[in-house]
Amino acid sequence: MTVGTLAPFTADRELIPAHPLRRLRHACAIGAGVGLIPYLAVLWNFGWNPLRGATADHLNGNFYDLQARALFHGRLAVPNDSLGIEGFVVDGRTYMYFGPFPALLRMPLLLVTSRFDGRLTALSMLVGFVVTAIALTALVEQVRHRLRPDAPVSRLEAAAFAILVASVLGGTAIVFLASQPWVYHEVYVWTTALTLATLATLVRAWEEPTTGRVVTAGALAMATMLTRLPAGWSMSLSLIATGVWLAVRRARRSGWVLAGAGVLAIAVGAAVNWAKFRHVYMFPIDKHVWSRYSPHRRLVLFQNDGRIDGPQFFWTDLVSYFRPDGVRFTPWFPFVGFPAEPPGPIWGVHLDESFRTGSITALSPLLLVLAIWGFVVAFRPRGHSGAVALRIPLLGALGVSGGVMAFGYIAPRYLAEFVPVLALGGVVAVNDLAERVTRWDVGRRRTALGAMAVLAAYGLVANTAPAAMNAQRAWRGDSLVEMVSWQERISRITGNPLDHNVIEVDELPADAPADRLAVVGDCDAVYLATGETSATWIPVQVRPLAFTVAIGPDGTESSSSTPLTEFVGYTSRQLHVQVGPDGRARLIAVGVSLHAVGDWLDVEAGDRLDVTIHADTAINRYVATAEVTSPATGGTSEGASTVEIPMTEWDRRLHSVMIVPKPTPVPATAPGLMVSAAATEPPSLCRRLVD
Repeated sequence: MTVGTLAPFTADRELIPAHPLRRLRHACAIGAGVGLIPYLAVLWNFGWNPLRGATADHLNGNFYDLQARALFHGRLAVPNDSLGIEGFVVDGRTYMYFGPFPALLRMPLLLVTSRFDGRLTALSMLVGFVVTAIALTALVEQVRHRLRPDAPVSRLEAAAFAILVASVLGGTAIVFLASQPWVYHEVYVWTTALTLATLATLVRAWEEPTTGRVVTAGALAMATMLTRLPAGWSMSLSLIATGVWLAVRRARRSGWVLAGAGVLAIAVGAAVNWAKFRHVYMFPIDKHVWSRYSPHRRLVLFQNDGRIDGPQFFWTDLVSYFRPDGVRFTPWFPFVGFPAEPPGPIWGVHLDESFRTGSITALSPLLLVLAIWGFVVAFRPRGHSGAVALRIPLLGALGVSGGVMAFGYIAPRYLAEFVPVLALGGVVAVNDLAERVTRWDVGRRRTALGAMAVLAAYGLVANTAPAAMNAQRAWRGDSLVEMVSWQERISRITGNPLDHNVIEVDELPADAPADRLAVVGDCDAVYLATGETSATWIPVQVRPLAFTVAIGPDGTESSSSTPLTEFVGYTSRQLHVQVGPDGRARLIAVGVSLHAVGDWLDVEAGDRLDVTIHADTAINRYVATAEVTSPATGGTSEGASTVEIPMTEWDRRLHSVMIVPKPTPVPATAPGLMVSAAATEPPSLCRRLVD
């Protein structure tokens, strides 16, 4: 039996354990657990849904599955048209912009079943979060070993690291990524995880560049490269710089091997990109399918010499992602959100897209302050000797964000590019703080720790609230209705009811402030304003429509058609009851493609067609259904005629426009058919909003 050695009492009168890393790891685990709570709640949309998609139809959730199945056949190209507007068509073949590493992770499962195709994104993002937490814990250990190898871990220091880990995992854009499980967010979860893992291994290899650590660092850099190129290049160049420094200073063989691992990662990434796009690191934006359809994209390409990136965007990106007012406080639940309008261009640059986006300064102030502090600690002259090993990793972590800082496209997900540098800089700063507080009295220590806790708590709320709202807006359906209901109830309890944020209109206005609720007609529908330029409104609830179509005593006349209601958006559509030459009836949508027709129904004299139209906002469709009721039998015949009509469409600018049913349709009557409108109940939410 081995007896641990008792360490002396420290200034804050605690006993230090014989194995200080155990306390440090426990603290990181607690912090990761705290960060997991908002992440998992948003990822599963506050329920049990481990295979959730960004939308009910798992929009853009199958890209990596398609890539994996293409790799089974030795191809990088995926089936044509399978990526929709997100494909890149080069020499008649379709490629995905993102690297194949997340697809490689799926291949063992996809090899034995196709059951989960298109449904693995949320699960992958959860695994990516776990890897991020493990990598962050390893980074904490390695940086502390470099800066304070012999110092015991006090309870105060352990608490500070727990707060830091919770802030990184639950108080940054990582939580926003969880709001939409699709390819655009999955790639950033894995980029963050692999970047932190590479940084932790690189810091460890600096002290002891063993073969195993060098190989591990190279493999992680390559995985990062095959996930997202900007991060991969930054990590690979960090390996090369560290390897050259080691080779020149003290470990010639291991240093050159490490540099070679970085070169190999770049070579593999360049080869994959060349195979797809005939370039070692760029992608041909003119080959993007969206560039074919979007007149705004084509205009931006013309104005920027065929590109949507470049140094001219730096100041716009810098202000957008670091503006001090990059948060919005509202009197209604959840009280915190992104600014009401998308960031605008600076100095006349032409942006491809700009969405409502918060800033790191406003959403994660604790981490930003600590990261700046960490840079000062690492680069100050005559500083800690161990900090030299952290300079290249810090610059590498900062380099990860280089791509978005020169990109004419602003979106909340790009804030995730800054997480690695915030994490590493924060770890360095907390180590320096732990060194300094040993000279402080107990009151100052507790005040500092309390300030960290308060800022961390704010960061968790400030990042979780807009992420939760974004999840509901993306999923829509009952989930969005419930969220608005919570807003109405909680805001009324807090004394700030939604009344002043609700407008009653006859028609949807072209524009409205973010989060404005519009009640159309006599509670015919409730819409929510997004504040975005590309899609101003999203539906919350729409009153169903109902019609009764009575078949005359002499039956129907062949080849007749009776309109029931009109759907007005950028274009116009009508829903008809159509009678064929054989006297059968069906529903048909006029003004859309010919496939928008229902099945034929057998009808006889005296029968009745019961037509209902309800809005399924989760799938963005109006669903019209007709069933035959026979008065003679008193029952409904088997089968139905069903037609789906979209709830949105694109205008000439390719902005999303709502398709709205007329609130008071005036049905016509055709020979043999007698049409009447039936009363329906208004949306349950509407009355509470207007009463």
